[in-house]
Amino acid sequence: MKDLYEMFNEMDLREETDIQEMDSLEKARWKKRLRDQIRTGRKKHSGKRAAAAAAACVLLAAGMTATGTGQTILAMVQEAAQSHLSGVVHWVPGFSQTRDEYVTEIAKSFQVEDTTVTLADAVADEDTILFSFYLEQEKTDNSFGMQAELYAGEEKIGTGISNFMSWSEESQKARGKMRVLSEGADFSQIRDAELVLTCGYLNSSAEEKQEETIPITFTGKNLKEETKTQDVDYEYTISDGRKIQILQYSENQANLKLYAKVTYPEGYDWDNVNYITSLKGRTDMGDMVEFTRMQSYEQEDGTSTELFLADANIPAAAEFIKLYPYERYISLEIGSVVEDVLVQKEPLVIERQTD
Repeated sequence: MKDLYEMFNEMDLREETDIQEMDSLEKARWKKRLRDQIRTGRKKHSGKRAAAAAAACVLLAAGMTATGTGQTILAMVQEAAQSHLSGVVHWVPGFSQTRDEYVTEIAKSFQVEDTTVTLADAVADEDTILFSFYLEQEKTDNSFGMQAELYAGEEKIGTGISNFMSWSEESQKARGKMRVLSEGADFSQIRDAELVLTCGYLNSSAEEKQEETIPITFTGKNLKEETKTQDVDYEYTISDGRKIQILQYSENQANLKLYAKVTYPEGYDWDNVNYITSLKGRTDMGDMVEFTRMQSYEQEDGTSTELFLADANIPAAAEFIKLYPYERYISLEIGSVVEDVLVQKEPLVIERQTD
């Protein structure tokens, strides 16, 4: 197997001559803009950029369901379906059951053909809501998934998608999670909302999908006040010429996030997006961590603000996280990761606030 550093040296990275460096004043302005955008409305990509973001979600789902990681998660799902733990407690390691004040119980069930869906509970911070759900199915040969839109009155304030989930021959039960990401709203200010779910099987047509609306009153305490946020300064350029500058890290008991500014080369072609960008590595205690690009908002100057979200939590005692940027190429034909390519040998090192 080729060494990752050799792969890096052989990569044909585009020159950065058409991208200007940010000076210290501009970096300070961007960090302030990031903080402000957590609290205020952000403009979502449209047209080709929205299509590219949707394609990235499809690639991510394909990779999670077909790779070894996906099989491990599926095994966890099936094992968890037999347990009696609260949904959020299961999906957030270290989230103590004594912290029920942060959990909103939902316990709403509905039927989609052969599948009974139960939305169990949720925990929210300022711009992310983690939902836990159960599935029970009479058949074992259909993969099931959901798309979500969250509304406060008539205004759409969030969107999300679950991975398609499959069943083994031994069990007709599964357990899953879904994150809904803010479209500009401060979720700590939202009490009453409606979650609109579009549900269906992997090969369902638009006409075959079923829509369910679930009213939710968020009774759990929001994690905003205990979220720790710190500025970081790290940048790299990926092979299609995009320059990614990681400017902020935040964490709480439910989520680990990176916020970035992305600058596009002149004449950038969104039709050529065929991979997922991510940062992955380990803590000083050896725990694996991976941040995957989940959301993108266009700015007036042509750049974008992007959110990278980790799909796991880390021990409270971990003092730092060391991450490396990768491009993950996934084949939709075979539904698995083809190659992970290291982009830069210099790591991003985040020294955690462990007070």
